[in-house]
Amino acid sequence: MSDEEPPSTGERGPGTATGPDRILLLVQGQRNRDLLVDLLGDYEVVVAPPEADEPLPNFDLCIVGEATYRTVAETLESRKESAGERYLPVLLLVGAREGRDVSQPLHGAADDTLSVPTTEAVVESRVESLLRTRRQSLQLALYRRAMDDATVGISITDAADDQALTYVNDAYVEMTGYDREEVLGRNCRFLQGEATESEPVQRLREAIDAGEAVSVELRNYRNDGTEFWNHLEISPVYDDTGELTHYIGFQSDVTARKRAEERLREETETLEGLFETSPTGIAVIDADGRIVRANAAAEDVLGLERSDVVGRAFDEPSWEVVGESGEPLDSADLPFERVMATGDTVRGVEHGIAESGETRWLSINAAPLTGESGERIGVISTIEDITERRAQERELEQLVDFLDQMQVIADVGGWEVDVDVGEVEHTERLAELLGVWPRTELDLEEAFDLYHPDDEVDVRDAFERLVATGEPQELDCRIQTASGETRWVHVRGEPHQSESSVYRGTVQDITDRRERERNLEETKDLLESVFDASPIGILAVDVDGITRLWSEGCERIFGWSEEEALGEQLPNVQAEKQAEFDELRTEVIEGKQPVVGYETVRQRKDGSLVDVALTTAPMRDSDGEVTGVVGLLEDLTDQKQRQEELERYERIVETTSDLIYTLDEDLTFESSNPATADFLGQSADTIVGEHLSVVFGKEHTRVLTDAILDLLAEQATEKTVETILVDCDGRERQYQTTVSVRPSDRQIGEVVCVGRDITELQERDRRLSVFDRVLRHNLRNKMHVVQAWAERLEEDRTDVTVGDAAGNILKASDELLALAEQVRKFETVLDPGATDVVTTIDVAECVEEVASEAELSYPAASISVETPSVAEAAVHEAFELAVNELVDNAVKHTGERPSVQISVVVDDESDAVLVRVADDGPGIPTLERQSVTAGKESPLQHTNGLGLWFVRWIATNSGGSMRITDDEPTGAVVELRFSRE
Repeated sequence: MSDEEPPSTGERGPGTATGPDRILLLVQGQRNRDLLVDLLGDYEVVVAPPEADEPLPNFDLCIVGEATYRTVAETLESRKESAGERYLPVLLLVGAREGRDVSQPLHGAADDTLSVPTTEAVVESRVESLLRTRRQSLQLALYRRAMDDATVGISITDAADDQALTYVNDAYVEMTGYDREEVLGRNCRFLQGEATESEPVQRLREAIDAGEAVSVELRNYRNDGTEFWNHLEISPVYDDTGELTHYIGFQSDVTARKRAEERLREETETLEGLFETSPTGIAVIDADGRIVRANAAAEDVLGLERSDVVGRAFDEPSWEVVGESGEPLDSADLPFERVMATGDTVRGVEHGIAESGETRWLSINAAPLTGESGERIGVISTIEDITERRAQERELEQLVDFLDQMQVIADVGGWEVDVDVGEVEHTERLAELLGVWPRTELDLEEAFDLYHPDDEVDVRDAFERLVATGEPQELDCRIQTASGETRWVHVRGEPHQSESSVYRGTVQDITDRRERERNLEETKDLLESVFDASPIGILAVDVDGITRLWSEGCERIFGWSEEEALGEQLPNVQAEKQAEFDELRTEVIEGKQPVVGYETVRQRKDGSLVDVALTTAPMRDSDGEVTGVVGLLEDLTDQKQRQEELERYERIVETTSDLIYTLDEDLTFESSNPATADFLGQSADTIVGEHLSVVFGKEHTRVLTDAILDLLAEQATEKTVETILVDCDGRERQYQTTVSVRPSDRQIGEVVCVGRDITELQERDRRLSVFDRVLRHNLRNKMHVVQAWAERLEEDRTDVTVGDAAGNILKASDELLALAEQVRKFETVLDPGATDVVTTIDVAECVEEVASEAELSYPAASISVETPSVAEAAVHEAFELAVNELVDNAVKHTGERPSVQISVVVDDESDAVLVRVADDGPGIPTLERQSVTAGKESPLQHTNGLGLWFVRWIATNSGGSMRITDDEPTGAVVELRFSRE
């Protein structure tokens, strides 16, 4: 073909392209174009006239003729610049000219020149070489984008010399805090610090020296000095000749995981120690019925070494399992088979094991172990030797196998989606993860189909949000590989920075990490919930007595927090008990009999002492060596208090003269005290089981039934009624019975009755009432007669002595009548149990009113008042009379110009209100003060009036008190104290 044929219009060649590569022909001469189209029939060939105004079409390779080149060179150069790192080749066809080289001045946009005419093989070879370079550049650009956008740090170092960094991605910069300019050209060891462990560094160096791949976890430091854990994977890169040229590294920040693993490891070691030191035997049996794990206590119970226990079948023939009567038991009746068959937990199964002529009786609790899908994979059981005490049951302690920790490797693949065409591009690593051929072509729907059916909707939603909002999206989900395997992955996507229809991201395999974290978290949650929920305090100390475990139960019992207790001597052991504690610890460590239920005393943080029951066992490490002591402490305070209280109540019930008995919901006697039996003339045993109506009659039963129904309706706790009961001698007695009901779903439960004989009390009250009424009536009548005669005598002035005597008689009789009237006014205070007359009032306001009235009644007196704005207190309804009485007494018993001070004080500390009345008179006589203060009189010690008595009764009936003191220099102070509630 020749490059000198005349030009013609551009058109699509007749050849049919079968490959994805597009070749643009910019050559003159129809014959040359036809030859090239035929020769390039395996490609998509586009022919365009160079003089056309339309822009050049997209192409993977442009073949341009020498005559055309000058007109399109600038356009081609612009197109190549726009392609950036993606190689866009141009092949220049030049005609051979004798004596000159034409390629040199035409080589600006061209990547290669080809002298024509030439052979077809040369053309095909040159074209394929340029297109292969083009494809490699596109793949390289894709890899570069995937590396730049990867969520893990990626770095490339030169294999020569000091392995200097030649590339780091954005994730690396973000993780380390260093700019690219700071790190490129340096060895990665600048991330190491003083605390970086030498072992992984040595492994890293040895692998690099050997040109091998390596995966390590290093303690590294960011640019700001903060520490982080770096999961580093390094792989060597070789060129086509097999020469090592570079190393590529993948860095993941696993700080959070390392810290979590360290915490879980420490907790797991502690829990493992508890498992091994548990005083209860624990064994784990797999689905085949073989023991796969047993603790030291299980060895002791079974009488075997651990090497003999593990691997044995639960129904080992040498273990003759016998029932209650010594009969052999079938395997199907044993806990393992029952649990595996039903999935139910069994408890308290007792049987014997006969071996070597001896029979040991065991109590077994067993529960199923289930896999992730709920299938039963084995049984965990507790084994307790109950040979000497078969009736005692031990709480089932469930311990699960502790998982071995694995390193999590960040397997990451990249993807890119163009939503306009629906095509998905992916890296080889992603193809490997999916289990497909690396060059498998996928559209968007086929890519979605690779996700687990339960997660596909979430993935689609996340991708739709990515497209709709342009914001990065990420989620954890499952994929199904080509082989049918389900894997957990972390998928992340974000929009392309320059192409609006393109989205790219990564897929990271997190299957192993999720599985390990889930199992470890479940184990931790299970054991923590067991320990936290236990009311028993659990602690552990090492051989030196230093606290290594302090549960929430210990904090609840003793007050010290875990932070305060760990690393110190046990804080709850008081000095005088230290020797006892050291002896117990030594005995356990030396292998002597563990302590079980030992009652002793320990101290709390506030210094108070608490009774506890102590159980100990040795704590062992993974090698079986004793490393300390585990202790279980039960707070006996409530138990002892309840026991003492119960004994006190029993003494009261047994010795009281009141009738105390309990009834069931049918009003049948359940129990009674000796006083009840004595009253009825029967033994307590004969009363139990009898109906209330049979024992005490129908009327008493009716009244108690009404009281019980009222209690249920009012939801009250107790009620008091009065009935007549007949004793064993046939005498009728008036009884006051207090009924208390413990309801059950608003039905009658247990009924407790306490009856008190008030026969004599009521008779005395009746007689006093008659005496009071007759005395006051006759007293008034007789005193009126006396006053009439005295007035007549006083009017007769013939005898001065008789007149004066008559005046004194009138004065005395007036005082006596006033006393009777005073008794009538204060009648309500005579009943000390009348609580219905006690109300809450503003004491300050009431005292102000009394003082105002007193100033009007006694103008010659100086009355001062000091009160707060409000002073509410619970007082008797006759409170105002009491204050009046105190003020009247203070004025009347003082001189011509009496001075009275009234004050009201609110005492916040005691939550009380104090009312004080002080005067400057001669004071209250000692004899009268002593009688009123003591609350009683005697034949040789009594008072002359009732005023102070009434005041005292009002105070005590209000739930308060009265106190009398001397004022300075003279006078008396009466203080009343009332509760504010």
